[in-house]
Amino acid sequence: MFSQVSLQFPDQLTKSYEELCVLNQDLTRGRNERLIEAKAQLENEKAEKAERLLSLNQKRSEYAQMLLDKESFNKYKKLQEKISRDESALYELERRLIQADTTISLRRKLREAKTEEENAREELLLAVNTNQVRKHANITFSNYVSKILNVDFKLSINVVESTKNIHFSAKPTNESNLDQGYSYSRVLAACFDVTLLSIYHENSFYRFSYHDGLLESLDDRKKVNLIGLWRELCELNSLQLIITSIEDDLPVVDGKRMVVPERELTLELSDSGEDGRLFKMPPF
Repeated sequence: MFSQVSLQFPDQLTKSYEELCVLNQDLTRGRNERLIEAKAQLENEKAEKAERLLSLNQKRSEYAQMLLDKESFNKYKKLQEKISRDESALYELERRLIQADTTISLRRKLREAKTEEENAREELLLAVNTNQVRKHANITFSNYVSKILNVDFKLSINVVESTKNIHFSAKPTNESNLDQGYSYSRVLAACFDVTLLSIYHENSFYRFSYHDGLLESLDDRKKVNLIGLWRELCELNSLQLIITSIEDDLPVVDGKRMVVPERELTLELSDSGEDGRLFKMPPF
Protein backbone atom coordinates (compact mmCIF):
# COMPACT_ATOMS: atom_id res chain seq x y z
CA MET A 1 0.00 0.00 0.00
CA PHE A 2 2.76 2.38 0.91
CA SER A 3 4.52 1.58 -2.19
CA GLN A 4 1.37 2.32 -4.12
CA VAL A 5 0.79 5.55 -2.22
CA SER A 6 4.39 6.50 -2.57
CA LEU A 7 4.07 6.05 -6.21
CA GLN A 8 1.12 8.49 -6.26
CA PHE A 9 2.24 10.93 -3.47
CA PRO A 10 5.85 10.24 -2.89
CA ASP A 11 6.63 13.54 -1.13
CA GLN A 12 3.70 13.82 1.23
CA LEU A 13 3.83 10.43 2.96
CA THR A 14 6.44 11.16 5.61
CA LYS A 15 4.87 9.63 8.74
CA SER A 16 4.96 5.98 9.65
CA TYR A 17 2.16 3.87 10.99
CA GLU A 18 3.41 4.12 14.52
CA GLU A 19 3.30 7.79 14.33
CA LEU A 20 -0.25 7.53 13.13
CA CYS A 21 -1.11 5.39 16.13
CA VAL A 22 0.56 7.90 18.41
CA LEU A 23 -1.43 10.69 16.76
CA ASN A 24 -4.61 8.74 17.19
CA GLN A 25 -3.83 8.17 20.87
CA ASP A 26 -3.10 11.85 21.30
CA LEU A 27 -6.36 12.73 19.66
CA THR A 28 -8.19 10.23 21.80
CA ARG A 29 -6.48 11.47 24.95
CA GLY A 30 -7.32 15.09 24.12
CA ARG A 31 -10.90 14.22 23.38
CA ASN A 32 -11.14 12.30 26.65
CA GLU A 33 -9.73 15.21 28.56
CA ARG A 34 -12.17 17.58 26.94
CA LEU A 35 -14.98 15.17 27.71
CA ILE A 36 -13.84 14.90 31.31
CA GLU A 37 -13.67 18.67 31.58
CA ALA A 38 -17.09 18.98 29.97
CA LYS A 39 -18.41 16.32 32.32
CA ALA A 40 -16.93 18.07 35.33
CA GLN A 41 -18.38 21.40 34.15
CA LEU A 42 -21.77 19.81 33.63
CA GLU A 43 -21.62 18.23 37.05
CA ASN A 44 -20.74 21.59 38.58
CA GLU A 45 -23.62 23.23 36.73
CA LYS A 46 -25.87 20.38 37.86
CA ALA A 47 -24.81 20.89 41.47
CA GLU A 48 -25.35 24.64 41.20
CA LYS A 49 -28.74 24.21 39.60
CA ALA A 50 -29.69 21.61 42.20
CA GLU A 51 -28.67 24.04 44.96
CA ARG A 52 -30.57 26.83 43.17
CA LEU A 53 -33.58 24.56 42.81
CA LEU A 54 -33.44 23.72 46.52
CA SER A 55 -33.27 27.43 47.36
CA LEU A 56 -36.18 28.23 45.08
CA ASN A 57 -38.27 25.40 46.52
CA GLN A 58 -37.59 26.72 50.01
CA LYS A 59 -38.63 30.23 48.98
CA ARG A 60 -41.70 28.81 47.28
CA SER A 61 -42.63 27.10 50.54
CA GLU A 62 -42.07 30.35 52.44
CA TYR A 63 -44.15 32.33 49.95
CA ALA A 64 -46.87 29.70 50.04
CA GLN A 65 -46.90 29.87 53.84
CA MET A 66 -47.05 33.67 53.70
CA LEU A 67 -49.92 33.48 51.25
CA LEU A 68 -51.68 31.00 53.46
CA ASP A 69 -51.12 33.19 56.51
CA LYS A 70 -52.46 36.23 54.63
CA GLU A 71 -55.59 34.38 53.56
CA SER A 72 -56.09 33.14 57.10
CA PHE A 73 -55.68 36.69 58.41
CA ASN A 74 -58.19 37.98 55.90
CA LYS A 75 -60.60 35.25 56.90
CA TYR A 76 -60.02 36.17 60.55
CA LYS A 77 -60.72 39.84 59.84
CA LYS A 78 -63.91 38.98 57.98
CA LEU A 79 -65.07 36.71 60.78
CA GLN A 80 -64.24 39.41 63.32
CA GLU A 81 -66.28 41.97 61.36
CA LYS A 82 -69.19 39.53 61.14
CA ILE A 83 -69.01 38.91 64.88
CA SER A 84 -69.00 42.66 65.48
CA ARG A 85 -72.07 43.12 63.25
CA ASP A 86 -73.83 40.25 64.97
CA GLU A 87 -73.02 41.73 68.39
CA SER A 88 -74.39 45.12 67.28
CA ALA A 89 -77.54 43.47 65.95
CA LEU A 90 -77.90 41.52 69.19
CA TYR A 91 -77.47 44.71 71.24
CA GLU A 92 -80.11 46.47 69.13
CA LEU A 93 -82.52 43.56 69.59
CA GLU A 94 -81.90 43.57 73.34
CA ARG A 95 -82.48 47.35 73.43
CA ARG A 96 -85.72 46.99 71.50
CA LEU A 97 -86.78 44.19 73.80
CA ILE A 98 -86.15 46.38 76.82
CA GLN A 99 -88.07 49.21 75.17
CA ALA A 100 -90.92 46.87 74.39
CA ASP A 101 -91.00 45.69 78.00
CA THR A 102 -90.84 49.31 79.16
CA THR A 103 -93.63 50.31 76.78
CA ILE A 104 -95.82 47.47 77.98
CA SER A 105 -95.12 48.45 81.58
CA LEU A 106 -95.85 52.12 80.90
CA ARG A 107 -99.07 51.29 79.09
CA ARG A 108 -100.15 49.16 82.01
CA LYS A 109 -99.30 51.97 84.44
CA LEU A 110 -101.13 54.45 82.19
CA ARG A 111 -104.26 52.30 82.22
CA GLU A 112 -104.00 51.99 85.97
CA ALA A 113 -103.50 55.76 86.30
CA LYS A 114 -106.50 56.47 84.08
CA THR A 115 -108.59 54.09 86.16
CA GLU A 116 -107.42 55.77 89.35
CA GLU A 117 -108.08 59.18 87.80
CA GLU A 118 -111.59 58.20 86.81
CA ASN A 119 -112.25 56.79 90.28
CA ALA A 120 -110.88 59.96 91.86
CA ARG A 121 -113.04 62.07 89.54
CA GLU A 122 -116.16 60.15 90.52
CA GLU A 123 -115.23 60.37 94.19
CA LEU A 124 -114.60 64.10 93.80
CA LEU A 125 -117.93 64.72 92.13
CA LEU A 126 -119.68 62.58 94.71
CA ALA A 127 -117.96 64.45 97.53
CA VAL A 128 -118.80 67.82 95.98
CA ASN A 129 -122.40 66.98 95.21
CA THR A 130 -123.05 65.51 98.67
CA ASN A 131 -121.10 68.19 100.51
CA GLN A 132 -123.20 70.38 102.80
CA VAL A 133 -121.08 73.43 101.98
CA ARG A 134 -121.80 72.91 98.30
CA LYS A 135 -125.54 72.77 99.01
CA HIS A 136 -125.25 75.91 101.15
CA ALA A 137 -123.29 77.62 98.35
CA ASN A 138 -125.90 76.67 95.76
CA ILE A 139 -128.73 78.07 97.87
CA THR A 140 -126.80 81.24 98.74
CA PHE A 141 -125.76 81.85 95.14
CA SER A 142 -129.28 81.37 93.81
CA ASN A 143 -130.61 83.72 96.49
CA TYR A 144 -128.11 86.49 95.60
CA VAL A 145 -128.75 86.21 91.86
CA SER A 146 -132.51 86.22 92.39
CA LYS A 147 -132.30 89.38 94.55
CA ILE A 148 -130.33 91.24 91.87
CA LEU A 149 -131.67 89.92 88.55
CA ASN A 150 -135.08 88.60 89.67
CA VAL A 151 -134.24 85.34 87.88
CA ASP A 152 -133.66 81.92 89.41
CA PHE A 153 -130.26 80.39 88.65
CA LYS A 154 -128.83 77.08 89.73
CA LEU A 155 -125.14 76.48 90.37
CA SER A 156 -123.74 73.29 88.85
CA ILE A 157 -120.37 71.65 89.30
CA ASN A 158 -118.56 69.32 86.91
CA VAL A 159 -115.06 68.22 86.00
CA VAL A 160 -113.48 69.53 82.79
CA GLU A 161 -112.09 66.59 80.80
CA SER A 162 -109.15 68.51 79.31
CA THR A 163 -107.83 69.90 82.61
CA LYS A 164 -109.51 67.54 85.11
CA ASN A 165 -110.35 70.59 87.23
CA ILE A 166 -113.63 71.45 88.88
CA HIS A 167 -115.70 73.88 86.84
CA PHE A 168 -118.58 75.92 88.24
CA SER A 169 -121.35 77.12 85.96
CA ALA A 170 -124.67 78.86 86.47
CA LYS A 171 -127.77 78.18 84.39
CA PRO A 172 -131.21 79.80 84.60
CA THR A 173 -133.91 77.40 85.70
CA ASN A 174 -136.28 78.62 82.95
CA GLU A 175 -133.80 77.69 80.18
CA SER A 176 -133.48 81.29 78.98
CA ASN A 177 -130.34 82.82 77.46
CA LEU A 178 -129.73 85.33 80.21
CA ASP A 179 -126.42 83.71 81.14
CA GLN A 180 -125.08 84.42 77.63
CA GLY A 181 -125.00 88.21 78.05
CA TYR A 182 -121.82 89.98 79.12
CA SER A 183 -123.47 92.07 81.86
CA TYR A 184 -125.34 89.13 83.36
CA SER A 185 -122.26 86.90 83.18
CA ARG A 186 -120.30 89.53 85.06
CA VAL A 187 -122.99 89.74 87.73
CA LEU A 188 -123.09 85.94 88.03
CA ALA A 189 -119.31 85.84 88.51
CA ALA A 190 -119.49 88.56 91.16
CA CYS A 191 -122.28 86.70 92.97
CA PHE A 192 -120.18 83.53 92.95
CA ASP A 193 -117.24 85.41 94.50
CA VAL A 194 -119.44 86.98 97.16
CA THR A 195 -121.08 83.60 97.84
CA LEU A 196 -117.70 82.12 98.77
CA LEU A 197 -116.87 85.11 100.97
CA SER A 198 -120.23 84.83 102.73
CA ILE A 199 -120.24 81.10 103.48
CA TYR A 200 -116.65 81.24 104.75
CA HIS A 201 -116.86 84.58 106.57
CA GLU A 202 -116.54 82.84 109.93
CA ASN A 203 -113.38 81.00 108.83
CA SER A 204 -109.86 82.16 108.03
CA PHE A 205 -110.71 83.30 104.52
CA TYR A 206 -110.65 86.37 102.31
CA ARG A 207 -112.86 89.24 103.44
CA PHE A 208 -112.89 91.48 100.39
CA SER A 209 -113.59 91.40 96.69
CA TYR A 210 -113.02 93.83 93.84
CA HIS A 211 -115.14 94.11 90.69
CA ASP A 212 -114.51 96.70 88.00
CA GLY A 213 -117.44 98.16 86.06
CA LEU A 214 -119.96 95.85 87.67
CA LEU A 215 -122.83 98.35 87.21
CA GLU A 216 -122.09 98.90 83.54
CA SER A 217 -124.94 98.10 81.08
CA LEU A 218 -127.37 97.04 83.84
CA ASP A 219 -130.76 98.70 84.12
CA ASP A 220 -131.29 100.98 87.12
CA ARG A 221 -133.50 98.59 89.12
CA LYS A 222 -130.88 95.84 89.00
CA LYS A 223 -128.17 98.34 89.92
CA VAL A 224 -130.17 99.38 92.97
CA ASN A 225 -130.73 95.71 93.88
CA LEU A 226 -127.00 94.95 93.59
CA ILE A 227 -125.89 97.94 95.64
CA GLY A 228 -128.49 97.14 98.30
CA LEU A 229 -127.37 93.48 98.51
CA TRP A 230 -123.70 94.44 98.68
CA ARG A 231 -124.41 96.86 101.55
CA GLU A 232 -126.39 94.19 103.38
CA LEU A 233 -123.63 91.58 103.04
CA CYS A 234 -120.93 94.00 104.16
CA GLU A 235 -122.85 94.69 107.36
CA LEU A 236 -123.95 91.10 107.93
CA ASN A 237 -120.66 89.29 107.23
CA SER A 238 -118.08 92.04 107.93
CA LEU A 239 -116.91 92.12 104.31
CA GLN A 240 -115.40 94.77 102.05
CA LEU A 241 -117.02 94.54 98.62
CA ILE A 242 -115.33 97.06 96.32
CA ILE A 243 -116.88 98.29 93.07
CA THR A 244 -115.41 100.77 90.57
CA SER A 245 -117.89 102.76 88.51
CA ILE A 246 -118.08 105.97 86.54
CA GLU A 247 -120.66 108.48 87.69
CA ASP A 248 -122.89 107.89 84.66
CA ASP A 249 -123.24 104.20 85.58
CA LEU A 250 -124.77 104.98 88.98
CA PRO A 251 -128.53 104.26 88.99
CA VAL A 252 -131.15 106.97 88.64
CA VAL A 253 -133.73 106.78 91.45
CA ASP A 254 -136.86 108.96 91.36
CA GLY A 255 -135.33 111.01 88.57
CA LYS A 256 -132.10 111.70 90.43
CA ARG A 257 -128.63 110.17 90.11
CA MET A 258 -127.80 108.12 93.20
CA VAL A 259 -125.30 109.80 95.49
CA VAL A 260 -122.85 107.45 97.23
CA PRO A 261 -122.35 108.34 100.92
CA GLU A 262 -118.89 109.58 101.85
CA ARG A 263 -118.35 106.67 104.23
CA GLU A 264 -118.69 104.25 101.30
CA LEU A 265 -116.30 106.13 99.01
CA THR A 266 -112.81 104.73 99.18
CA LEU A 267 -111.34 106.80 96.36
CA GLU A 268 -112.77 109.30 93.91
CA LEU A 269 -110.89 109.98 90.68
CA SER A 270 -111.45 112.93 88.38
CA ASP A 271 -109.78 115.22 85.86
CA SER A 272 -109.66 118.15 88.29
CA GLY A 273 -105.91 118.05 88.87
CA GLU A 274 -103.43 116.07 90.88
CA ASP A 275 -105.93 115.43 93.67
CA GLY A 276 -108.11 113.56 91.19
CA ARG A 277 -105.33 111.21 90.13
CA LEU A 278 -104.74 107.78 91.61
CA PHE A 279 -101.33 108.51 93.12
CA LYS A 280 -101.83 112.26 93.71
CA MET A 281 -98.83 113.19 91.58
CA PRO A 282 -98.12 114.98 88.27
CA PRO A 283 -98.25 112.92 85.09
CA PHE A 284 -94.99 111.51 83.74
